Amino acid sequence: MMKIKSYIGEKVKELRILARDPLVLILMIFCFVLLGTLVIYPLFSVLRQSALDDMGVFVGIGNYIAFFQNPYFRQVLYNTLFISTLATLGALLVGTVFGFALTRTTVPFKPLFMITAILPMITPPFVNAFAFILLLGRVGVINVFLQKHFGFKFIIYGWHGIVISQIITTFPLAFLVTTAAFSSFDTALEDSAQDLGARYSRVFRTITLPLITPALMAASLLIYMTNLSAFGAPALLGGGLSVLSVEAVMQTLGVMDWGMGTTISIILLIPSFLLFYFQGVYRSKRSYVTVTGAPTHAEVRPTPGIIKWSLFAFLSLVSVIVFVLYLVIFAGGFAKVWGVDSSFTLAHYRLIFANTGRSIVNSLWMSSAGAVGAALIGLVIAYLIERKTFFGRKIMDFVGMLPYAVPGTMMGLGLVLAFNRPPLILTGTAFILLLDYTIRRMPFGLRTGVSTLKQIDVAFEEASSDLGATWGITFRKIVLPLLKPAFIAGVTFAFIRAITELTSTIFLVTPRWRVMAVDIYNFVEAGSLGMAAAMSSLLMLMVIVIIAFFYKLTGATATMFRM
Repeated sequence: MMKIKSYIGEKVKELRILARDPLVLILMIFCFVLLGTLVIYPLFSVLRQSALDDMGVFVGIGNYIAFFQNPYFRQVLYNTLFISTLATLGALLVGTVFGFALTRTTVPFKPLFMITAILPMITPPFVNAFAFILLLGRVGVINVFLQKHFGFKFIIYGWHGIVISQIITTFPLAFLVTTAAFSSFDTALEDSAQDLGARYSRVFRTITLPLITPALMAASLLIYMTNLSAFGAPALLGGGLSVLSVEAVMQTLGVMDWGMGTTISIILLIPSFLLFYFQGVYRSKRSYVTVTGAPTHAEVRPTPGIIKWSLFAFLSLVSVIVFVLYLVIFAGGFAKVWGVDSSFTLAHYRLIFANTGRSIVNSLWMSSAGAVGAALIGLVIAYLIERKTFFGRKIMDFVGMLPYAVPGTMMGLGLVLAFNRPPLILTGTAFILLLDYTIRRMPFGLRTGVSTLKQIDVAFEEASSDLGATWGITFRKIVLPLLKPAFIAGVTFAFIRAITELTSTIFLVTPRWRVMAVDIYNFVEAGSLGMAAAMSSLLMLMVIVIIAFFYKLTGATATMFRM
């Protein structure tokens, strides 16, 4: 009883402190209302719809029972888990090799390999799948060559194509996480083992690799979640094979069975949550501490020749694949008929600017507005979480990160279900796309803001308050200027992800409010590879220009990769 009274007393005290700054209290209430309306309510709408059949009749868990009783859906679930697991393991391997080679060895041409490891992160995820079609599709340039000279083809369509495409798309996540791990822990244990005569490979296997296990687990969770919810590569390269993300779209937009479509979206969450839980159990039973109070060092020792040049060969092979993928897209936009007539033409670009100008304009202004909104809201929530104490702070943090954790299909479906009836009907409007871009990318601004605020001494704000400045003045003149790099990084990354978003926007676009990512997907589905290549080239060029502009403006864009 005493503990309850003490707890209530603490919360009352917190509310009294907040009441002294009405603006902070208003912001806190606004953020709770915003998160409840635009995150919790859409997700609840998906859960509610999954309990209804295609006629809107309540069936409880009937859709879930029907899913697991249906052999086709069970096969789709198996396909999803099989492909996601293989792609995650492959991405972890490639990303870890890149991280190790660039931080702990003397491999040459590191700046070039660094570009290779970052490039897939700043380009549309589904573009890799499209590039593989240009190379290894039925009229792909490599298959045309193989058929002509060797009499066979290597068709990319199928589970193997999805896995290869997803590895190229997601290995940069593993690279970024493992690079940070390789660079942070003390190398004294490795040095001691080598001084005692242990071979280079044994040191890596018995010391280095176990110590970066937490980083590998974190990377595996991020990559697995990405692969589970991926839509572009499975849709373009499946060749008749379906996965849960594609099936959710087919059930809702094709069969019009929203009950089963939402059920599939929720089932997509289960593997990620299970992986997250088992990771926590595994890490809780082990210790990985290497950074203590003693001075640390991370000297790069000479790498044995066979390991050095083996790593160089592997990195070179992956780099060639990545650069060829992007070169073939640019070339495809200028080929008259890809795989049939390679003569130079500008017809595809003329058709794009004549027929899809609205998509380009829509993508630019909605992605820009959504990115700014995502960064602003994320920073405000980050400030409240990091600098203020109030009831529900952890809940606000958790809900603020939910749009990053849930599949894009679930968020897209949630927005449609939540805002297609009074009092707020937004479906078919530009505003619902703008909401999607803002809410889905808000976690980037939130996490960037939290990491930046942890580096800013609260003494600046306390000194301003002691000198009589109100919270509003302190926030505007001290906090906001210090958060400028985080804001720009959040806007940049949010813009990149928004303009290349396909998974959720495919539910939200209309003929009037088309966007580039969906148009590219439609071109590929229709067999208009030249048009798709031209628009993909234009989209990538826009992203690169935006990144270069912000980097030139502030030099702080690299912080966006902290996510």
